[in-house]
Amino acid sequence: MRRMEGRTVTSSRGSRYRLLEVVGKGGFGQVHKATKDGGGGGGQLVAVKIIQKSQLRGRGYTEERVAEEVKLHTQLAHPNVLGLLDAISDPDNFYIVTEFCSGGDLAGELERRRRRTGKGFSEAEAAEVMRQVTAALEYLHKHGIMHRDVKLANVLVSDGGRYKLGDFGLAKMISPPAAHPRRINVHQTLCGTPSSLAPEMASGEPYSLEVDVWALGVMAYTLLVGRTPFDGDDVRDTVDNIKWLRYNIPKELSPDAVHLITFTLTDKQKRYGRCANVSEVYGHSCFFLPGYLCKR
Repeated sequence: MRRMEGRTVTSSRGSRYRLLEVVGKGGFGQVHKATKDGGGGGGQLVAVKIIQKSQLRGRGYTEERVAEEVKLHTQLAHPNVLGLLDAISDPDNFYIVTEFCSGGDLAGELERRRRRTGKGFSEAEAAEVMRQVTAALEYLHKHGIMHRDVKLANVLVSDGGRYKLGDFGLAKMISPPAAHPRRINVHQTLCGTPSSLAPEMASGEPYSLEVDVWALGVMAYTLLVGRTPFDGDDVRDTVDNIKWLRYNIPKELSPDAVHLITFTLTDKQKRYGRCANVSEVYGHSCFFLPGYLCKR
């Protein structure tokens, strides 16, 4: 992608976004910090994800898929979901404008901690992250939306320290929310980040909202231990570890943390039988209790 800093992108509503430095990169483009200079923006800081249309076509994606992402994201309003502010298209790119989170993403924060201390998050800190991300997923699932790419890199930290789940490029509305109390056997598309894939997804089996429950367990483990639970020598080794549920739990983790991890990182039959929705994860782990922060 050619250099975009200093360029201005204008929406059909008259809002102008002046692109500043790059703050993130992805498979299809990059994310810029920007200022909203028109349409009543008054210099408001925002984030602009630029998706190159040529990259989409080259990797088998369609422009309609991005339009679906925008349409779905536009319908969402929750304190722990990254807010979508605008969407713009020109012959070369899509520009998805969201609220700006000055704290970056949790993957970057974990890496900084590992370099500085060699450790991940404390249990009290991880509990607060998990409470907020789980609240976001509970909201999505109640609206029949499967995220399919829950990971640290997709959780942003706002100015006030609030955690926000973003990047809905792989999200899918699976059916009207009232129509599927269990929501089992819905999709078979392989997508997402290899280290966070649920076993049924990695094996090409039918799956549904419970793959997001699995990803919560991967996130909890990664925050606490400082690495993902199924790390292998290569992607194939990692996927094999996932399929066979091969992972080790460090002895220093508390019983509450171990319970959360083992409750979510389990085989499909157990997870689908007892985790019909994210709210059930809340009810089965002391890790989410309000007093937990005071205990650790």
